[in-house]
Amino acid sequence: MITPSRPAPLLARSAELRALADAHAHASAAGPLTVLVGGEAGIGKTRLVEEFTTHLAAHTDTRAYLGGCLALGADSLPYAPFAALLRALAREFGTPWTAGALGPAGRRALAPWLPELDDTPHPHALDDPRTPPAPDPHGRSRLFDAVRTLVEAAAAHHPVVLVVEDLHWADTSSRDLLLYLARTLTRPGVLLLATHRSTDLPDDHPLHPLLTALARLGPVRRVDPAPLRRADVARWLADHGLDPARAEEIHRRSQGNPLFVEALAEAGGPATPVPLRDLLLTALRELPDAARQVVRAASAA
Repeated sequence: MITPSRPAPLLARSAELRALADAHAHASAAGPLTVLVGGEAGIGKTRLVEEFTTHLAAHTDTRAYLGGCLALGADSLPYAPFAALLRALAREFGTPWTAGALGPAGRRALAPWLPELDDTPHPHALDDPRTPPAPDPHGRSRLFDAVRTLVEAAAAHHPVVLVVEDLHWADTSSRDLLLYLARTLTRPGVLLLATHRSTDLPDDHPLHPLLTALARLGPVRRVDPAPLRRADVARWLADHGLDPARAEEIHRRSQGNPLFVEALAEAGGPATPVPLRDLLLTALRELPDAARQVVRAASAA
């Protein structure tokens, strides 16, 4: 992805921010809610969520915890986003409170993520350190229940927003845990907020069945940031001391994608900037050789 020299533009997002604020109000008063923020790469999903959570931190007692999925494909680290956000939650509340909220079974379940909670003896290690512990047939269910318990315990003190970034890169375990939380959370004050890419995904991508399963749940909403309009592009150019007369060209070439708008504006010429070109060619490079040859022939034609 391109790393902008300035924060990505946040324009024409008042409706989306109102939708997130309404979801937060509902989650705080009526019960937990899941919101899916979807769109193409560069449309401003992360920037929208950052603006929303920053506003919450400044004007409410809500706490937001962030976990990001990693682009490691089938080898992605299990539970990576949830381990990150629970570590942040535990740091804020402290080890004594976390241990008390979880109880003995919950502490054992989350000890791989939060080693400071692991105060249980391991007799097998004293007998023979080469002997592995006996597998726990209920380990997965205990882990899921411990995560839910800790999140709801935190929500009893103040509303919480759990942000899972880049859900399209999530591993199987993280997808399952997100679905579990969306189904089983009951205490008001919990908002699950997940961003995901909605384009450039093959038909057999594992995100599709997850979104279908989530759509069947009652407390799930969608927020899909729309492309910027030409007037929004002109305003962004003017705000950054650039020529608004270029708005028509930049809007046409970017199709209103905020990340592309910034890259094209900073390039200052007709050539496509190298970082933007690399991003646009990502999907092409992932195609089989024969498919790439067909695309190149169609492009030339």
